[in-house]
Amino acid sequence: MEQVQDLLYCAQNYPYWEGYERNRAMAILAVFLYAGLRYKELISLKLEDVDFVQEYIRVLDGKNRKDRMIPMSAQLKAYLQPYLRERAELNPFSPYFFVSKRAVGKMSDNVIKRLFNKLQAKSKVYFTPHMLRHTFATLMLEGGTDIYTLSELLGHSSVVTTQIYLHATLGHKRKEMSKHPLEHIQLGKRTG
Repeated sequence: MEQVQDLLYCAQNYPYWEGYERNRAMAILAVFLYAGLRYKELISLKLEDVDFVQEYIRVLDGKNRKDRMIPMSAQLKAYLQPYLRERAELNPFSPYFFVSKRAVGKMSDNVIKRLFNKLQAKSKVYFTPHMLRHTFATLMLEGGTDIYTLSELLGHSSVVTTQIYLHATLGHKRKEMSKHPLEHIQLGKRTG
């Protein structure tokens, strides 16, 4: 959690060359951290696949050709809307959600690579797109999301694949152990 907060703080306060870069950086990180998209899915995300009215992100043709709908949280929406307003001026003709100033098609891999290098140097936090997706999964589990729902959100074909994220942290394990029925019985007292 602390590293994620440091990363988001650095992304928000980095001295970008162009004004639109800040909101785009925040939106990119938010899609990884709040929606758990894969790198390829983020790059391929179309403008029409992000619905602010119905509040979902539609991932078409994900890994193993699996489509899915990911509900948009209020926080994710708050990160995406400022970028969307700037995107209309930045590159209005591209069908893709994430764009650069020059490219008509998809945003190039180099844009994200340069962004991640800048943020890693500034935040001192090493991360990759897959690590951010992994963070999304771990935080969702720690927040109480069941493994089956998480499996659907991640676009896994089998819940067995999702089980790799069950390496729960010590804090999560403590929280789960507090659910033990004997945990609430006081020693030396009978209940009944």
